Amino acid sequence: MMRLDEMQDLFEQFIPSQFKDFYYSGIVTPLTKRDSQGRLILLGRLGRWKVDEYDFDQALAASIVLFNYCAAKSIKTQHCGVVAVLDFRGWNLQQMLGIKIGRLKIAVKLMQDSCPAKIKGFHILHHPRLVKVLYFLLTPFLKKKLRSRIHFHSDESSLHELIGPDIIPATSEAVAQNSYFDEKMITDLLSEDKYNLDMVTFGYPSC
Repeated sequence: MMRLDEMQDLFEQFIPSQFKDFYYSGIVTPLTKRDSQGRLILLGRLGRWKVDEYDFDQALAASIVLFNYCAAKSIKTQHCGVVAVLDFRGWNLQQMLGIKIGRLKIAVKLMQDSCPAKIKGFHILHHPRLVKVLYFLLTPFLKKKLRSRIHFHSDESSLHELIGPDIIPATSEAVAQNSYFDEKMITDLLSEDKYNLDMVTFGYPSC
């Protein structure tokens, strides 16, 4: 089980339905198609995060709950794992200053040690230099296996060598189209507030 004790205060008051605007803004988006190895693709368009609407704790909780919901509801995802594509297009200093490093370190620990599905890759696009600084701050807390799965891309062409453009288009902004965006998964999550409260109490299932 994935226990959330170390960030209990983040989750015990978290009600997914109250974050409808966050989820439908496409900040964190599950894609409809999986990659060639059957892995779920989660796209983060982090430049869309509006710090004045959702602080870092809220954005982090919403993202973790979505990740765990996607994994817990799919045996295939638990078996094949998840690949995260993080697009920093539009990322700015205000967003960087909004990050709480202590919270992020705990999130990294949860991600590595007790997630319901394995993280099989991180692909980082359009990143400013500050993102590399953040990565180096977190490096001591990353296990060797996870570090080997983090890839920085200068553009989509190298990403498409690993994840085809039929799964994630040449510009990730096009993912807003229903043909790419798994809207049903978001809709299902928003209708299951009790599920999330139960998971906070008892823990998320792990693979």
